[in-house]
Amino acid sequence: MTWSFRSLLAVAFAGPALCVGLEAFAGPPLDSTTMVRLTPGFGGVCQSCDLSGRVMRGARISGGVFSKSDFSRSVMSRANASGSVFEDANFTRADLSYATLSDGKFKSAQFRGANLGHCDASRADLKGADFTSAELGSANFTQTSLDKAVFVAARAPSAIFIGAILKRANFTYAQLQKADFSGADLAGADFSNARLQGANLSAARNLTQKQLHYACGDVRTKLPAGMTIAMCH
Repeated sequence: MTWSFRSLLAVAFAGPALCVGLEAFAGPPLDSTTMVRLTPGFGGVCQSCDLSGRVMRGARISGGVFSKSDFSRSVMSRANASGSVFEDANFTRADLSYATLSDGKFKSAQFRGANLGHCDASRADLKGADFTSAELGSANFTQTSLDKAVFVAARAPSAIFIGAILKRANFTYAQLQKADFSGADLAGADFSNARLQGANLSAARNLTQKQLHYACGDVRTKLPAGMTIAMCH
């Protein structure tokens, strides 16, 4: 079933969630298979809203405020959420592949098991975000703030971290083959058991040999002068 919205609308699809500045659509309850079509220019305030399981593929929701809202298991592939506020939001197991998240505020957001493959999160604020077991292949984190972000067991081949702030980020058991950390600040980042085959860390900032002690790479791994890394098996 597809619901069309003239000026848009609501995300007040469910329950007593607070939605200010949005026009609610009066209709039958939406179930987890309902597709929600959002017209251009969607924005407003929808804090602590339950949007779990919604299909919002290609939606334009830039410039809105969705702090503490639940987007778990939602389909948001190719959505444009640039410049929006999603602090403490829950994107667990959501599909955000090819989505635009640039310049957004996602501090302490949950992306556990989510698919962010090929997404553009450049210049976003993702401090303390949790990407445990997330799919991040070819994701763009250029100049993104990722202090204390958690990438435990994340799969991020060819991810772009150019100029990113990754102080005390946790990459334990992450797959970072061919990832680019040029100009990234890696002070205190944990790469224990991370796989860095073909990764580029040659121009990374504040990286120490100790941080690579339990990581592995291969002959294609680019490191700062004088540093070494064990070979992956």
